[in-house]
Amino acid sequence: MIANYFGQKVAPYYGDTSQPSGTFPRTLNLNYIKKQDMRYGENAHQQAAFYIEENIEEASIATANQLQGKALSYNNIADTDAALECVKSFSEPACVIVKHANPCGVAIADTLTQAYDNAFKTDPTSAFGGIIAFNRSLDAKTASAVIERQFVEVIIAPSINEDALPILATKT
Repeated sequence: MIANYFGQKVAPYYGDTSQPSGTFPRTLNLNYIKKQDMRYGENAHQQAAFYIEENIEEASIATANQLQGKALSYNNIADTDAALECVKSFSEPACVIVKHANPCGVAIADTLTQAYDNAFKTDPTSAFGGIIAFNRSLDAKTASAVIERQFVEVIIAPSINEDALPILATKT
């Protein structure tokens, strides 16, 4: 039996895992709330849903509000989370572009538009269809630069200026 073979080989390395440990509880119960159904799972033939913790306060993909567009996929959420967590580490205006869970453009600059421009120039090919995260309110100038230059799956920012909303609505 494969499981038994694995247990025999792994147990000596990790020690006796059948006994309760004083460090970790024997059982762990977690409660999550379904935020939304996803377009598909990690692969297109899989179903998925996005669950979040109750009472989250830190800025995260779980606290973000989707303003427009189609339902997100598992990969959209995973990539958006990666981009957001990366961009949160900068205090200067910053832009992070992620594709398939890997940053393909990261930049800081004096302005958000310049940060986006620098991040995009890092790898324009990989940026196509990627996720873009900003650590400042998205202004109309930066929104225009993004929409005119590339196809993007998700844009996430702490907020979006009113004048940027109609520009983003033109995204197809």
